[in-house]
Amino acid sequence: MGIVEGLGIVLLPFFLGFYLGNIFTRLGRYSSSFLMVTLSLLLFIMGFKLGQIENLATELPRIGVKVVIFTVVLHLCNFLFLMPCDHLQHKKSRQIAQVTRDWRLLLDVAKLILSVVVGVIAGLWAKGAGASFDYNLLGTISNLILLFMILASGIQLGSAKYKLKEVLLNKEGFIISVLFTLSCLVAGLVCYLITDVPLNKSLAYTAGMGWYSLSSVILANAWGPLDGSMVFFIDMARELLALVLVPLLMQRFRCTAVTQPGATSLDCSLPIIQRSGGNGVVGLAITFGFFANLYVPVLLVLFTGM
Repeated sequence: MGIVEGLGIVLLPFFLGFYLGNIFTRLGRYSSSFLMVTLSLLLFIMGFKLGQIENLATELPRIGVKVVIFTVVLHLCNFLFLMPCDHLQHKKSRQIAQVTRDWRLLLDVAKLILSVVVGVIAGLWAKGAGASFDYNLLGTISNLILLFMILASGIQLGSAKYKLKEVLLNKEGFIISVLFTLSCLVAGLVCYLITDVPLNKSLAYTAGMGWYSLSSVILANAWGPLDGSMVFFIDMARELLALVLVPLLMQRFRCTAVTQPGATSLDCSLPIIQRSGGNGVVGLAITFGFFANLYVPVLLVLFTGM
């Protein structure tokens, strides 16, 4: 699949969903539940394919080590690019930072990890039983579910009724979105230099920006379940670390704190940002998250097409 076709498949349902959500706001009530169901199905399929891989027991420790390396390098690069921006602006939150525990988010994360684990177990059982499957059909089903998931993401964003003009005109939000994206790409380059991961894959791993529901599926469809699981855990780690880093950083490093959840600053992680920094940072988080949501699919399709 070419880059243009890939971008069309990813972006068209997103903007269609945004349009529908903006008109039919009631659809937004059901989009979160629908997203969880579709994502769980996709992760189960990814786990199932992962369970079919030979020598899986030797591959999993390698994945774990690389996930740790990529996660550490990513956050260090994010800090190096965003903290100077905070220092120059000298903007501090007036609220006292507190570690926020969002148990609902943790429960959702646990459900998604369970989907992968159940998929792996099912894949291992099927391989042991000698069962055969039409993997082309399985890939087609995955792509269809992905389209509906992206459509639901657009509906969720559109139903929130963000004023697009205000979002686009927030200069600070746009600047930190560019800095954050550059820091992720630099992290991909650094990881390429210190690991045995090819450059295009290394850049793709760091371009997910926390949007594990999209990055894991695109990479799994393009390169296989090992790569899909790799980026899934890298992006999942970002969201989990954000539960601690956002409150800790907010008082002194506002922009750095807002960018820690990556693309999920716009939705899942917005309540954490609001509770940590007050209503004054909500507009910044929405603008940053909006642009990050646009960058991620473009970069993922670009790198998987290299």
